[in-house]
Amino acid sequence: MEHYLDIETALFTKIKEHETENAVIPRQIGGREVRPGDTLKLYHPGDETEALRVEITAVKPDGEATEKLQITFALLEWMCQVETELDEMLKEEEMWLL
Repeated sequence: MEHYLDIETALFTKIKEHETENAVIPRQIGGREVRPGDTLKLYHPGDETEALRVEITAVKPDGEATEKLQITFALLEWMCQVETELDEMLKEEEMWLL
């Protein structure tokens, strides 16, 4: 199952730079329980064109906080939507047609 989650910029950067393979996340995302083997699509809060996909390898409760989990994960991919000159030209053309 794939879940979608916005995360802090600092954590996003650490994951992207391969500096961490651990995080604390909600136990449920979108009403669904998070489990090992699930994937997370993590969004950069300041830039919606950038995202990371990770696979959860282990979960454990985060101390006393029953609504949070400590997870271990493997980075699967970094995704970045790049706008090209052609994209800009198509947007301009679309505006002229309206």
